[in-house]
Amino acid sequence: MLIFNRTGGLIFSMQYNDTILQVEPASDICINDVDRFSTAMKTIRSQNGSYGILEASTGPVIFASHPILMDDGSGPSAGGLHLARRINGEYLSELSERTGDTISIVSATEIADNTTFSDVKAQFAAGKQVAVETSGNDFVTAYLPLADQEPPTDYYLAVTSPRSIYQTGMSGIITFLISIAAAGIFLTLFILVFVDRIILSRINTIIRSVKERGIDTGGKDKNGSREDDELTRLAVSIDPVFTELATSREKIAESEERYRMLAESAQDIIFIIGRDDTVTYVNAFAARAFGLQKSAIIGRPRSDLFPGPMGEQQRQSLNQVLSTGEPFKIEGSLPLPTGEIWQDTLLVPLRDTHGTITGVMGISRDLTKRKQAEDALANAHHKLTLISTITRHDILNQLTALATYLELSRDYAGNDTARDFIEKELQIAALIDREINFTRDFEDMDAGVPVWHNVNATISGANRTLPKGGIAVEIGFSDIEIYADSLLEKVFFNLIDNAIRYGGPGLSRVRFTAEEREGSLVIRCEDDGVGIHPEEREQIFEQGYGNHTGLGLFLCREILRITGITITETGTFGKGAQFDIVVPSGKWRRTGQDAPL
Repeated sequence: MLIFNRTGGLIFSMQYNDTILQVEPASDICINDVDRFSTAMKTIRSQNGSYGILEASTGPVIFASHPILMDDGSGPSAGGLHLARRINGEYLSELSERTGDTISIVSATEIADNTTFSDVKAQFAAGKQVAVETSGNDFVTAYLPLADQEPPTDYYLAVTSPRSIYQTGMSGIITFLISIAAAGIFLTLFILVFVDRIILSRINTIIRSVKERGIDTGGKDKNGSREDDELTRLAVSIDPVFTELATSREKIAESEERYRMLAESAQDIIFIIGRDDTVTYVNAFAARAFGLQKSAIIGRPRSDLFPGPMGEQQRQSLNQVLSTGEPFKIEGSLPLPTGEIWQDTLLVPLRDTHGTITGVMGISRDLTKRKQAEDALANAHHKLTLISTITRHDILNQLTALATYLELSRDYAGNDTARDFIEKELQIAALIDREINFTRDFEDMDAGVPVWHNVNATISGANRTLPKGGIAVEIGFSDIEIYADSLLEKVFFNLIDNAIRYGGPGLSRVRFTAEEREGSLVIRCEDDGVGIHPEEREQIFEQGYGNHTGLGLFLCREILRITGITITETGTFGKGAQFDIVVPSGKWRRTGQDAPL
């Protein structure tokens, strides 16, 4: 950290040595680099701060600069405050280890001169802010230009991640198709068995009766009988049927063989358990999973394969299907000789021709890769949250130390001008502190599950924490609830706080009303202050706009957006501000009960 006066003279310089873990005076190389950047960019004479990547003597650095201005933000600048962080291999390796992705810095020269980056260059030439490049089915890399103090961009941030979600999705699709085929096989086999045992057996009985009467295929008596009896007519009528059935049986046998091969080649565990808890069928994949022959499994009690608590839990699931006659789906771990897997099992009842349940068929799909992907995603989210929390904590600690030193410096300042500069620096540090704390609030958004809020109680809770100075806050309803993020109270806090801050000396009240409009609910917050100029109605919701932190209304809109709620400013300038919060149908309700105190 270095501070220069308006003439470019260095008045303060310190750096952190990560080798000896101590704070020490900044090196001459660092001072010369920052001085060169400051002079080249005219930062000291500018009224605007800047940040980005710069090429220093020792390599690229993250550089931030802010001019020291008067209390009202006017110039000329009294000097400049500069912060720099060197980017090296150790820093990138630390970031990669924390995020679980490979993070690197690529120079613009390397991308421009290397033909392997042709697709990346084409994406940037097309106006894209981020270029994405895949490496087969295994990895994906995103390239982001880093803001440079000395355009054009000299460096790009490259983040490489494994395509685990894509691979898991492809595996899930294949497994799903195989499961559908297996279900079709079973249904076909069941129909074939039904036709063979119920219909064909009866026709064979008729055929035997016809043969006993001596009727040939032409419908004539073999003994020369010319009798035109009912049996003869029946034989003549059903003879074409016999031919068709014989052909059908051949086709059915071929089809049965095809579907049997599909069932045996399926990559899911398919099994049937009888009412006596014995295994009556397993496919080839199931036998391989257990490391046994099919003959060594079929006919054995299921409890022999799964003894103990796991076997008892399986028995309870089977009993539920046998007793209710309804399919049952469970998910859990399965210990196998090759290791424990995570599986999704569908249990369905098997019935005979009379509708009696004779057993249970199960199809178990391996979900191990999906579970691993879910765990990896949760772990990555935890790492990112941890990095954010640690970084925010460290920055706030440094800001606290900076503010302390500035307070001490103010006591030792020799003149009013120096004290004014230090006061401005304290205000800048306070602003940075508020913006860092905003990142914590923004990170908490969507972290929890949205819930139903009593709007009256929520507004009252926000109102109790604000110094109102005699300004009345009125709520015209008490039994309305809306479905919104857990940070809803911050929305009403910011609306009341903004009215108090910017409503002007004539502000006397803030009023909340509600009305139904075409199925939606409109919650209106209006005051009798100076109002908002029409040109600023959308700008006030942008991040960084405003006289305070510029984050309040931006945060309000983002919190409401989570559950599809919108907010707009509809007031008349000079007569007061008016904000309409529109809650869509299904996201609000009337309880008929007053808000809790």
